[in-house]
Formats: sequence, C-alpha cells, structure tokens
Amino acid sequence: MMAMLTKGGEKEGNVVGSGFCVTVSSCANLCLGMTSCVYPLTLWTDSPLSRVTQALCSDEGSVVVTSLENGNLLTYESTSDVNGFLQLKPRVLLVGRGARISAMALCRIDVDGAATRDNVIVTGDASGEVVLWDIADGRALLAASAVFPASIIHISVVASGRFLLCAGHSDCIVVLHAASLEVARVIQNIDGWTGSLGVLITGPQTPDYVFRGGISGAFSTYLFDEGNLDLVHVGDTPLTDSTANVGNASNVSSDFGGVLAICVSRFGPNLIVAVKRKACYILRRDQGAVRTICTIHCMERGTGWGGAQFLSARTVLLWTQNGVAVTYFIGHASQLACGSQSQMANGGSVVLASDGDTVCALSSGTTSASDDPANGTSAFAAISSFHASKQYPGSTLCVIDTDATTTQNPKHLVVFHNSPHLVSYWPFWANIGWGAAQMLREQYPLCVASAAEDADTASAGGMVRFRRTYELDLSEAWREVAEAGFRITSAALVSDKLIAIGCDTGKIYVVPITDPFFYPIAEFETHAAWILSGHIGAVTALFQADFTASGGKCILVSGGVDQTIKIWNLELGTMMASMVCHSQRVKVFLPVPTQSGMKVKHGIISVADDQSIAVIDLDSLQSIHILTGHSQPISAIHWRSQEETMLVQCSNLEGTLYIWQLKTGHLDRIEEGELAEDIVSCCDRSVVLSDYSQDYLNSTTRQAFSAFSIKSGFEEKPIMFVLLINLKRFINDIYGGQYSLTPPSTPPQARSRARSPARHHGTTGASNVEPESPTKTLTVPQLLKVSSRARMGSGSSIHSTSGNASPTTTRVSSDRPRSSGAIAAENQIAEATVAPAPPRGPADKNLVRGILSATMSWGLDAEVDHICRDVFELYAASNLVSVGSRGANGYISIPAPSGRASNTEWTLSPTMSASRMLQLVSLVRTFGIKKEYERDVSATISRLCSIAPSETFPLYQNPSFSFLAKYWQDQIVDVQQASRIIFSSTLRNMPVSEKDIVVDYWKSFLPSMSSASKKNSKTNLRAAILMGVIGCEDASLLSVRLCKDVAESLDILLKEDIRGPYRMLAVELLGRGFKTWEPHVNASNVLRAIISTTGLQSPSTPNTPSRDAGGSQSGISPSSALVMVSRQAVVQIASINPGLFITTVTFDFVHSKNVSERVGGLKLLGMFIAKKPLLLYSHVPRIIESMVKSLDPNVPGMREAVQTVVTSNFAELVKTFPNVAFHHGTQKLAVGTTEGLTIVYDLKTATKGQVLEGHSKPVTAVAFSPDGKLSVTFSLEENCVRFWQLSTGFLNSLASAFSGASQATGAAGHMKSFRDFMAGAPQKPNPTANFDIKFEWLTDRSVKLHSVDEIKLVFTV
Repeated sequence: MMAMLTKGGEKEGNVVGSGFCVTVSSCANLCLGMTSCVYPLTLWTDSPLSRVTQALCSDEGSVVVTSLENGNLLTYESTSDVNGFLQLKPRVLLVGRGARISAMALCRIDVDGAATRDNVIVTGDASGEVVLWDIADGRALLAASAVFPASIIHISVVASGRFLLCAGHSDCIVVLHAASLEVARVIQNIDGWTGSLGVLITGPQTPDYVFRGGISGAFSTYLFDEGNLDLVHVGDTPLTDSTANVGNASNVSSDFGGVLAICVSRFGPNLIVAVKRKACYILRRDQGAVRTICTIHCMERGTGWGGAQFLSARTVLLWTQNGVAVTYFIGHASQLACGSQSQMANGGSVVLASDGDTVCALSSGTTSASDDPANGTSAFAAISSFHASKQYPGSTLCVIDTDATTTQNPKHLVVFHNSPHLVSYWPFWANIGWGAAQMLREQYPLCVASAAEDADTASAGGMVRFRRTYELDLSEAWREVAEAGFRITSAALVSDKLIAIGCDTGKIYVVPITDPFFYPIAEFETHAAWILSGHIGAVTALFQADFTASGGKCILVSGGVDQTIKIWNLELGTMMASMVCHSQRVKVFLPVPTQSGMKVKHGIISVADDQSIAVIDLDSLQSIHILTGHSQPISAIHWRSQEETMLVQCSNLEGTLYIWQLKTGHLDRIEEGELAEDIVSCCDRSVVLSDYSQDYLNSTTRQAFSAFSIKSGFEEKPIMFVLLINLKRFINDIYGGQYSLTPPSTPPQARSRARSPARHHGTTGASNVEPESPTKTLTVPQLLKVSSRARMGSGSSIHSTSGNASPTTTRVSSDRPRSSGAIAAENQIAEATVAPAPPRGPADKNLVRGILSATMSWGLDAEVDHICRDVFELYAASNLVSVGSRGANGYISIPAPSGRASNTEWTLSPTMSASRMLQLVSLVRTFGIKKEYERDVSATISRLCSIAPSETFPLYQNPSFSFLAKYWQDQIVDVQQASRIIFSSTLRNMPVSEKDIVVDYWKSFLPSMSSASKKNSKTNLRAAILMGVIGCEDASLLSVRLCKDVAESLDILLKEDIRGPYRMLAVELLGRGFKTWEPHVNASNVLRAIISTTGLQSPSTPNTPSRDAGGSQSGISPSSALVMVSRQAVVQIASINPGLFITTVTFDFVHSKNVSERVGGLKLLGMFIAKKPLLLYSHVPRIIESMVKSLDPNVPGMREAVQTVVTSNFAELVKTFPNVAFHHGTQKLAVGTTEGLTIVYDLKTATKGQVLEGHSKPVTAVAFSPDGKLSVTFSLEENCVRFWQLSTGFLNSLASAFSGASQATGAAGHMKSFRDFMAGAPQKPNPTANFDIKFEWLTDRSVKLHSVDEIKLVFTV
C-alpha cells in the first residue's frame, strides 16, 4: 500500500485520546504548515453552510467541529450566555477535501506547547486520505493520501498516542504513525468490513483493548500489541437479546444490522456501548472477557439509534436518527428518585439529570454515579427524554459542554437539522451534586423558569422530560455575506496586475488585482479596464492561457451556465469566438498537457456537468474534439501517447474507464476494475479532477499571486473569492523594481480628500481614503504584459502528473458535426464594452498599498491606523475580507468574517498570530525603501510588535516562537528581519512565567537530550535553534545546565550536512551567543568548524590529510549564504575572545600539513587585518611570527603555496599598523610588541634576525630608513623615540655572534639603541590614537614623527 504524504512542517508532542494523556515520539508535520509564506486573502461571497454529517465537541467545550456534506469542515466557538442559553459563533472554515469526510476524531498533539486539551482534528474520507488539522486556527498540519484502500469509517488513537487505527470498507485495519501519518502496518484478514472501533485505555503499562463492530453485526475484542503492531484476538461477543430486560418486545424489530458506533466510557474502564440501528447493547468487561448486560431497543417507529455518549459511569445518552434522545440509567429504577426539586426535601446523593426544576437523582445512600454497576445487573431505566415538537430525519446530534471545568454550567444537546442553517438544542444538567442543583434557579433563572412552566408533565413516567426546545439560526452569522449583492462565480489572473472576475450576471470584469476586496462589483461598471459581456447567466469557468499555450496571444477563455464557451482578445477587449460544445454548464478548463501526443499546438480542454469533454484549438478558434457518453462524473483524464489513446476515468466505485482512439476518433472500449487500474498505471500524462471544488490545489506558488473562487462542493455554489499571495515572491518583486512605491506628492495632511472607495456592505466606518491615481496612464495592452517570469495558465481546477513514456501525436474526431460546435463571433449577440471611465492607472503603482491595505488588521492599534491611513495612504477593506492560512497539501483555512476591526484572527492560535504579524511587518518594511517613510515604518513596526495580552485585548495570542524560528535565516531580508524583530519583541513582552513555560517545553526536545535515533529529527533540530535564539536574546532564562544542553545541541547541528538549513542557523547562534556557549563546548573545535564554512579554504585534495572538526565535507563548498553567516560568526567570536581566535588560527596554519587549511587561515587573517584592525592590535606580533613560520623553506612546496597570500597580508599589515614596517631591499620586516621589544625578521630565510631592546612600554610605531641601515621606534606611553643601527653582511654576523645569536638555530640577536629622544611627557594608553601615529623619512638620517594631537617632530642622527 502506497501512501502519499504531504507535510506542512514537523513537530513532536503529546497526543491524547479520551482524556488520557500519552506521548508522541515524532510528529513530523506540525507547526510548519506555512513554510513558503503563502497566505490566502479571501473575500466571502456566500454562506458556506451545508448539511452537517458529523459533529464533535472538544473536551473543554469551547470548540464544536462539524463536517459538512460539501466536504469542508466548519468550526464554531461555543459559549453559554448568563442565562445558560447556547451561542454558536462561526470560527474557521477548513477547505481541503477531495471526498466527503467519513470519519472524524479529536485528540491532543503538542503543537506550540504541551497540549492540555483537544487541539487536533483527525479526519478520514472516502478516498482513504487522512488529514490532521489544528482545531484552533484550522491549519492542515499533515495530509496523507491513499493510506487506506477504501472509505475510512472510523479513526481511533491508542493509549501511547504513537499510532492511529483506521478501519472501514475493507477487511483490514491500517496502523498509522500518529507523528507522520505513514503506514506502520496493514493488519489483514479482519472478518469483513468495519462499522466502528472503540479503544479502552486500561492503564499506562497495560495493552489497550480494541473493540471492533462489523458491518455484519459482529462484535470482537482485541488487545493491541504495540511492540509488534498487531491486534491479538481475544474473543467475540454475540449481540443478542438473551438478557431479561430488552424492552417492549412487541415493538422490536429483529433486523438489527451492523454496528454503527462503539462508545467506551471515559468515567470507568468497564462499560462499552455498541449501537445498532434497532438495538443498543450495554457491555461490561470482566477480567478480559466482554459480555452483554442489557439491550435497549429503539421504540421510535421509522427510525433507529444514531449514536451514544456516556454522561457518567452509570448513565448513557442515546439518540435516534431523527433527533429524539433518551438518557438511561444502568441499574434498578428503585435506586432513583424523580420529581420537582422543591418537593424533594431530602434530595439525593447525585443528580443524574435535571432541567433546572425537575430532577432525577440517586436516592440517598445509593452507590454514587462514579461507581460501576453491580456485577451481573441487567436492569436499566430511562431517566430523561428529549422530544422536539416535530421530528428531524437525517439530523446529527452532539453534546456540548460549554465549560467542562464547572459542573453548574449547563450542557446542551444540539441537533443539526437537515436544513443547514437550523439548529435545535436543549440545555440540561447531568451528574452534579445536590447542592449545585439547588443553586441552578438562582444562577439561571430564565432557563429554570422555562422548565418550570412544564412542571406538571416534566416528571411524568418517573423521568425528566425535555419538551421545550430552543433554536439557533446559523444563517444569521452570514447575513452580511448573503446581502453583499451578486456573486463572483469565477476568477483568473490575466497578468501580474489585472484579474478577470466572472459574475452571476454573465459579465466578466477585468480589474486591478486588489479591487474586489475594496469595491462592490456594481462599481466595476465605472472603472473596470474591460467589461466583457456575452454570457447569459453565471460565468462558471475562466481560463487565461500563458503565452506559450496561446501562441503569444493574450487570450481569455470563459464558460457559463448557458453552455457556451467564449474566447476573448484581452488586448482589444473583443470576442474572438463563441461556441457550444456541451449540453450543460461548463465546469472547468484545463490546458492540454505537453507530450500528450495530441496534435494541438495551442489548446485547452473543457469539461461540463453533462460529463462531456471538448478540446479547443486556440489557433483555429474551433472545437476539434467533443467526447460524450460518459455515464459517471469524470475523475481524471489520461493519455497513452504510444498507442495514441485518451482515457477518461470516472469516479464510480468500479473506476469505469472510457478508452478513446485518437486516430479514428471512436470509443474503443470500456474497462472497469483491476484491468482499468492496470491500463491507467501505464499512461504517460494525467490530469486529475475532483467532484469537490479544489482550484486552490492547482494554484501555483511559483508566482506572486494566484486567484480562484471556492465552491461549496457538489452544490457548486461559490462561497469565496481567494487571492493566494506568495509573500516572499511579492517582496522580491518589489525590490526587483516591478512594483514601485510612490510617496505622496504633497504632505498627507494637506492632500485633498477625493472620493472614498465605495465599500461592500458593512464596511468599517474608518475615515480611510483611496490613494490618488497615478499620473501616468497605461493602456490595457501595457497592463496585460506578462512579467519576465513564465506564468502558468490560471483558472484551472486540475493538477497534472507526467509519466516517462515518449510523446506521440494525436488527432481525435468529433462525434457530432463541427458546425454545431464552432460558431463565428460575429454571428453571436454579444458585446464587449470598454468601461466609460478609463482605467484608474497602472496597477503596480498601488498594488503594494492595496495588498497591505487588505492584509492590515485595522483597529489593532490606533497609532498604527493613523500612520497607515494618513502617511502610507492605506484604506480599510470590506468587512467580508478574511486573511487565512495555507497548510499541508495546499489546503486552506479561512476565519469566518467578523468585521476587520474585531481582530478575532489574533485570538485563534500563536501560529496564526505569528503568521499575521510576519505578513504585516514584512510588508510594512518594504515602505522603508523610501526615506520619506523610514521614521513611520519604524514607529509602525514598533507599535505592532509591542502588542501583548492586556485588559483591552485579553484573548490575544502571543506569536509562536517555533513558527518565527523557521524564518530566522530567510533569504528575503524583510521576512528574516521581521521574524527576528517579532521574536525579540514577543520574548521581551512576555511575563517571566510564560517564558519559563516555553523553555520547559522545548528543552525536552534538545538533540543533546534525545536518543541517537531522534536527535536529528526536525523537531529536535528546531528545538535547538529556538532555544539557541532564546539564549542569545536573554541568557538569564537558561540555567547553567540548560546552557550546556543548548550549546551541545548547537554543536550537533554544526556537524550537519553543509548544505542543510539548520547548520547555518547553528553557525549564527554560536557566534552571536558565544559568550554564553563558550564554557560548555570545545571552543577551538567549534571555531575551526565555523572557519571551515567561511569559503576561504579550497576543497581538500583526495590524498591530503585534514583535521576535520565538523567542517565542510571533502569536495563540497558552502553556499554563499552560509559563507556570509560564517564570516560574521567568526568576527563575533573573535570580538568576544580575540586570544582564542588568534591562537586557533595561527596554530592551524602553522602546523597544518594541508595547503588549503593554511591558505584559508591566512585569508581569514587578511580579512581581519583589513576589516577589524583594532581587534588584532595587541596580537599583531604573534600573527607576524606565525606568518613568517609559514614561509619556512624547509617544508617542500609550502612556501610557494602560501607566498602570495602572505605577501598580501604583510602589505596590509604595514599599511594598517604603525608598529609594523617592511624594507624591500633587505627583505626585513619589523614589528613592535606590547612588551617594548621590536623584532626584526629576515623573510628570505623566514627567521628572526634581531630583537631591539630599549623601550619599557608598548612600541607604537616602527620604520626603516630608505637605505635599510637604520630603524626608528616610538613608544607613545613613554613618548620616547629610539634609533637603531641595523648591521648587514659580515658585520651583522659578527654583531650577532657577540650578542649570542646562533645562525645554525635561527636564534635572534639582541641589540640596544644608539640614540634616544624624548618627545614630551608620557601619554596614557590609547589604542585608537595609535593608528594615527607614523614616521616619515626625510633623508637617510632624518625622520619626521607624526604624533597625537597633530604634533610633528623632526629627528636627525
């Protein structure tokens, strides 16, 4: 079984199922859902509501997750008002399914910190795909397709949290790694298809019990062997009516069918409920064996049980498929007391059910509700019922506990009706103490008063009867969207500046890219670049072919509900052709794949609702092939170029395949099943379509923008228009000059306020204005020019895959007369109208402002709003605009519209806050390229980054450190700097307690604290980077022990692959925080490893030994980015510990036998001599001594190899340092030391010649006379000048002999000065001033000293 994984990043953490916390070893996806900095800017155009198929509530009750019939997920924020009435507020729409969701579960996975509540949604669908979603912000964390061979019916997480169990319409159970969604094992030979699974967690060291209910009705018990990834069969339990208490037999049907659901009690380890359509079985586990203790039949005629949920250890809520629910007590009715609370003076031990007035409680002295039922009991009793005034067939029920931490808060039994906008619910209380029940009337007076009105019948039959229902109209939250006017039904980019918008009126508007987010479509009539009229009814598909596909023409292809296809010339705004190729609505266009073998040089393919396919030649403007007769929806089109065939695959269960012969144009045959699969596997090219609207999957992130509309699944109802923005590419285009920022021509305060842009309904009332139109007007053809990037065709809803076979030519004949498929444009009643007003100007002038305006969070900070509005000339977008996120597999999540000033997006999750802040700060930084904006840019960024949770914004989520750490070394400078600024500001603004939580969480993932198999996982590597950044920003947050762990972890990253991104981060952090890390690592080895990546060492030759301290691999050169970072890190280390740097570098290039290492060290020193002379000043004598030794002629070939670099370094030393001098004629080099000595080297022999003694303070300046016979030295601290006689030839040898020097050993002779002069009073040390001192020889015996304070003295000897 092959599983295709799509990762949104990587993360490790804890997974929790059924309230039991367990550990995940590696979650290789989380927290990196938006690695490419791509985000969707969305305009809502209609309500996304569709029939709810499943509903789940998070364990703390704050979030309700619903799966919709159209394949999307919609989450709600659930709360109770002061009266206990339910409120559901739309939160996030999750778009990303190719099939209807058939399984859903909630669990806990650590994303940005330790998970303490349900925070991940796991979904499975009919195609076998599994996706993990973040419950807070809706990001797709990880997607894995084809992990199950058929439709997934149930997903469960095991106790350890390491694995997921998937079962469904196949005789197997698939075990997935929870961390990566990779298939761990496929357990075969399961008896039939699975209807439901349940996992019973018995303890941390004991295996899980797995209960399986089959479609056939069988109930089996297994033990999950995690070591072997196997299910060990324990036994089968017959689900029969053998118990005494089975209900009214006269109303019981014998057709119980398969097991629909299994519910395991979370209040105790013994009870299980197995739900069939007509009977519900209560089972008990006793010492490993599972037996049925009672059977509860469905008494409602015409329906059956739909699901179950335990409310306590002895009460279970069952509901039917038409919205009726009953709570049952497992035990004898004699243990219960039911009636009005005011009449039950003695009360009871525990209230099992209550409407606030009537209660059903355990009698005083009876075993509490947390105890297990008595062994062997088969009794049960109904204690409450929920009946609406009418039944709702096909409804979905869910129990919502809006605040699980407080028992007095009501629970709500919610019914999502067949009508997508209607919800009914009952507030109720369950499993609370008698004292808490008595306080309900005071806490929730309206709710209790409503229940009291039905007091006479509420306790009839010995149970609490809930008859009064409350209703919610979910469409109210979408009313503003519904009233927005006519709809955007399709969209396609026609250039990097313009977009084509198709509407339900049949018109196509060509407008600047950002206009839909600010103007109602009605206003396009007055300022659109082109208005293309011709369709009758909605324009359902648009496609703009790239220049290659259209033969260099700027062509737009449109299709609509009128069954016509029209081809437009966008340069002239005229219709080129119109044709009817289908009998129903045109659904999608897609380009003819290259190398498909079809004889169409420039062509596209159209697919319609009647399942027909047309191939259109853009050169002849005719439909050349029309293929009809496909009985099922088309899922894919394939080509076999060798056989010149085109294969149309349908989406039915059999995978019906229509094979068309392209030569003859006839249908060759129809295949199904395995043979069809074999044929498809040999195809050369393929394009895949979906029954659900998935234009976002085809959108390319290789360009700055992609545009598309998202439809509501099968209903094909456009619910939103999306502009997908690649932030990094857009910023790169800004600096590339494609988009320009134009400062105001006059001060903003003095500008005349032109008309404010007309808004969509409900736009915020901020006094924002539109920027002035640019002074230069471009023509439409100029606006349509494509940039230098090769832009792909837009508007397609497919994605293609290529095979390996060679292409062949194809030609297909049409089944219908061509005359009916191609009609000349002049014969059509159509109109292409140029807008009355000229275009408002080149889009590139205002594009940056438009994107930032639409992305901006207005109302977040008053000062930021002021700067953006009055200085940057930004303006607020429509209230219907939302900024979402793009995760794994291109799936997107969009926050529900709530008004731009409400800023609810900042309350969703730390990752969403980090993403939004990164977008804003990065875009604002681009305004800094104009000096007029520099101060305002700085103020805006400072204000944005200072936002933190406060009394006015208590729900604000601090940006995620792990998300920001990903962009710490981003190649786009604005993104990189934005991430660093936000990281530092967030860390600075956070309370110490929250900082400690972050540190405590991430320290456990450090590579130095992980096993060898895990230390190089992405999560462990990211932990090292994140903790390293924290240590550099604020080392006080790390204990000494933790500093050691972080330092060792960064050292591990330093030894990673030289081209890996984490190594560059480690290099930077080791250099930046070297003062913190130095005591905990081998500093010399770390420095050597960093130097090896500076690019100054050429790759080692194959047979040359080298001391590799984690440096570059042989033959591999570091990237330019790594070179820059490494050189900066070396400078930082040298600044912190110059002695370490000099010692390490000089030792290596003196003692290394490797030429490249010596040359690299010398080049590094040369770089420091030129750039950081003050850093090296006190170490110059050691440097020169080492460089002289590297010229040793006794080492074969070494002198020749390094002589050029050494000579260059000597020249730079002489030019930079006054205490270094060189005489070319004698090849002598002199250097003054801090000890008062002056050492003269003979570079011919690479030996020390003389040591000039006399100064007691550091020698500041040295110089040779022009003839080389004299040397003069000066000490600023002594303010003394000394002259020396340098003997040569025989006299030099004789003087050296008398002074004790030995030519055989190369020892230097010591000499005394022959003349001294005092230049004034002694001076204080001043290394900076030393560089201004120099000697100037006037003659061979006369020299001028240029000293401090512009003092000049001449000395003659």
